[in-house]
Amino acid sequence: MRTLKMLIGTAVIFMIGVGCQQKESSKRSQRSIGRTAQGTVGVNSDGTPAPLNPSSMNTSWGEIVGENGDQSFLNELQVFTYPALSGASQEDQLGYVSSASGQSTGVRFWGVVKQSNGLTGTVDPNSSQFHLEIYDSKYGTKRSDGTTIEPYALTIGKTQGGFKNVKSTSNGTSAQLTFESEDTIIYMDGTFQNQYYVGRIQYYNSATGGQYRVLGRFTVQKCGFFVCQ
Repeated sequence: MRTLKMLIGTAVIFMIGVGCQQKESSKRSQRSIGRTAQGTVGVNSDGTPAPLNPSSMNTSWGEIVGENGDQSFLNELQVFTYPALSGASQEDQLGYVSSASGQSTGVRFWGVVKQSNGLTGTVDPNSSQFHLEIYDSKYGTKRSDGTTIEPYALTIGKTQGGFKNVKSTSNGTSAQLTFESEDTIIYMDGTFQNQYYVGRIQYYNSATGGQYRVLGRFTVQKCGFFVCQ
């Protein structure tokens, strides 16, 4: 009987220890830093990182360009990525990123905005999300440890840790969207021009001094971003 009690006591201590380790591991993962700390990227067949394509064929990639040239755009991106990259190695800091459209480096994004009436109505936060990737001159090159440098990724949605909410005000000709996580808030203010949704994108995080900052101008297919039907 005494042996049984000792075994039970040992088991309880072991389980408590495992529980503490799991909680500590969870805390460490929440404090993770680096290019994929705030979002996930895709993986090629050879294991190297790749763009994370949306699961729906109806969802299209959009683009964000700078308003005042390359250096100003890079400065803004450094503030934008601060929550994930401020404690990362020098290898993971952003390299050159073009502020122009259609270049090999740049900022791309996709999203799913599901509202009750397509381009108008009440947004469904549980079915809506925003995903952004930054492709800089370091993307695809090797770190000193042999791993391949990923694009920087940010995902705000129900499936991503730290998600808080998605809000929308849309009247069929324009839309204002807010994607909010614990670390970053994205605000998009745009109009519907033919088949596109275009406008200005702003952001808020711990490095913006308590105010929104302009990241740039965005363009994305209207029904490749909003669920029109």
